[in-house]
Amino acid sequence: MTGRTGTGSVPASGGSTDRWAFVLPAGWERFPGEAGALAVYRPVTPEAGSGIPASVTEVELDGVGGRSAEEVGALILSHGYERCQPADLDGRPGVRLTSTRAVREPSGRAVVAHQVTYVVSRDVAAGAWLALTLSTAWDSTPAKALSDALVAFFDAAMGTFSWVGHGAQPRHLPQRRVPGSS
Repeated sequence: MTGRTGTGSVPASGGSTDRWAFVLPAGWERFPGEAGALAVYRPVTPEAGSGIPASVTEVELDGVGGRSAEEVGALILSHGYERCQPADLDGRPGVRLTSTRAVREPSGRAVVAHQVTYVVSRDVAAGAWLALTLSTAWDSTPAKALSDALVAFFDAAMGTFSWVGHGAQPRHLPQRRVPGSS
């Protein structure tokens, strides 16, 4: 999957990039949001006759200039995340945030919601950041096992994250287009 963001500067300089990519399995599609600033990735192919309870949301954060990845992570932690760890995403500073909390669906059913967010610097000087968030939920032991597997899958997918804008050298990405990707 690729996203289109930024202005196209060389990433090694700390400036913004216009494109990035990460690998998701077959059966996932990208649904664009307004003006390319927000998109949602969803599994659209059922597994064993059931939908996969997960989504990945792409959001750009602007105007957070002069802050380190840890400081941006701390700002996001104030919105209910419990844990922040440093992360390097293709040579850029970032953080991995996690949140697990009990919630009630509108139907009254109790579920546990789990989110994992990776935040990576797009442009250090301008304070532009990219956030990719996996959201999943469970209400039983088998569903928790699936959620844990989805978190492991997301961590693996983020391990393939690469800048592919002007001057970037993507790392070993397959030469294929995924339906819904830009």
